[in-house]
Amino acid sequence: MLNCQQVNAHLSGRPWLVLLHGLLGSGEDWQSLLPHLGEFRCLLVDLPGHGRSASMTAAGFADVSQQLTATLQQLGIDDYWLLGYSLGGRISLYHACYGDTRGLHGVLVEGANPGLKTLRDRQQRRHHDQLWITRFRFQPIEQVLQLWYRQPVFSDLSDAQRQRLVDLRARNHAPAIATMLGGHLSGGAARPAPALVAPRAAGGLAVRRTGPEIYASRAAGRFPAAHHRQCRA
Repeated sequence: MLNCQQVNAHLSGRPWLVLLHGLLGSGEDWQSLLPHLGEFRCLLVDLPGHGRSASMTAAGFADVSQQLTATLQQLGIDDYWLLGYSLGGRISLYHACYGDTRGLHGVLVEGANPGLKTLRDRQQRRHHDQLWITRFRFQPIEQVLQLWYRQPVFSDLSDAQRQRLVDLRARNHAPAIATMLGGHLSGGAARPAPALVAPRAAGGLAVRRTGPEIYASRAAGRFPAAHHRQCRA
């Protein structure tokens, strides 16, 4: 069972929100979101190799999906939405396409997309992922994190903010992260995906990333289902 924290578990009447963090994060990353979710039951999950699930391993996203299903079943959660950021968004989309979706209403993701359109983009992404997998597998995690937080997307961080993140994320288990990412890259990334019905951005929860933190704003009091478009994951 994946380590997780239940919030507002005493409530009823609405589906659970199951929150999956990004690469190198943990369920604690969602703390700044919780004040906006007082009306919802929330499950903050630590993915394999991360946070308090650092000792757990997964051979790819298929394993993570199965671990997530087992966790939800053990907790008796059979009515839920998935909210995923970055890696958590990719896993949410994978679970929606290939996992046990009984009780799943849908997914809301940020920092993940339903699929890259061109072969060149997909090849570049695989090369990028493989580079970081190799680093996570063979280099000290502190060294890898220093490189990770020097990427352009983190250019707004001060040296102090960057070091704080390195110190915090060094608690993760880098080889387990490499195994999870590598297993997906070699085994499941090229599988054909079924069509998904995706709600438009209006309504529900709007989640965005600014600097090193995750913020959220309430966009509506419920998750709309009236407006849809077809996409592929």
